[in-house]
Amino acid sequence: MSVAMTNDIELKDFTRLKVWQKAMDLTVAVYEMTKSFPKEELFSSVNQVKRSCSSIHANLAEGNAVSHFKKKELSFYVTALGSAQETRSWFIQAHRLKYITDQQFEQLNNDCIEIVKMLMALIKRVKKETTGHL
Repeated sequence: MSVAMTNDIELKDFTRLKVWQKAMDLTVAVYEMTKSFPKEELFSSVNQVKRSCSSIHANLAEGNAVSHFKKKELSFYVTALGSAQETRSWFIQAHRLKYITDQQFEQLNNDCIEIVKMLMALIKRVKKETTGHL
């Protein structure tokens, strides 16, 4: 899973993380989904849901880059988890406002829940590595 060696520091390839891949796929889906939102939502909910969703994969990449510093890595993963939950909240709002269909909501929400579960497992593992226990 490493990319290169630099002064005895192994750089990891975050793109190989399954949770990062799923978060990136979700972000692409969100960008597609928001194309049909009303224009008056462009600078409010559209901007917010894109930012929160993009934050998931971005924080995973940053956390993976600092994996030699477990507490810092954990912090990035916890931030990604918060962004995933925020994204779910935006999906609920979009659904309630009828900007997305029931089917779109179910798919996006289920994808996001899967990412949340994966993040929880990742956080649990890193936390165990950091403290030696849960």
